[in-house]
Amino acid sequence: TLDHHRSPKTKYIEYFGMIDNEDYANSMVEKINWYLDRGFVPGKNVLFLYESASSGMDLSAILLQIYYLLNV
Repeated sequence: TLDHHRSPKTKYIEYFGMIDNEDYANSMVEKINWYLDRGFVPGKNVLFLYESASSGMDLSAILLQIYYLLNV
């Protein structure tokens, strides 16, 4: 969760780290749908991050996304 003095509402980050695993990927889709069904808007009040065995995460890009999320 992210709380910021400029934002009246809590924002969320959901990290999915094994997306190349089929069972995990299916569970990920269910979890994303859970957020969407409850009115969450990706990039506005929830940030989804993905990683697989063949692709790492770009920390600078993630920090930019978090900065944007906190200032929306």
